[in-house]
Amino acid sequence: MTSPTPALMAAPRRRPNRRTLLLAAIRAQGGEWTTSRAAAFYARALDTQHVYASNARRDLRRLAADGHLTTHTNTVGHRYYTARTGGPR
Repeated sequence: MTSPTPALMAAPRRRPNRRTLLLAAIRAQGGEWTTSRAAAFYARALDTQHVYASNARRDLRRLAADGHLTTHTNTVGHRYYTARTGGPR
């Protein structure tokens, strides 16, 4: 029996998940991140026009819940997020 070739043994490369990409961008670029800014980032980063605002909103909320982002609300219906200084709580 022959041994498998290195190409067959290599694990398939997976691209980072959306939230990981978003968190890296927020930390690198800083500033205020809204649902629309996150959705626009996804469209560029994932090279697609099929981005749902609900996914961006959910990912921002999850990153905040996990302690990576700080949530700010300055008017009714307007929420934005910033990177938490010092990492997650």
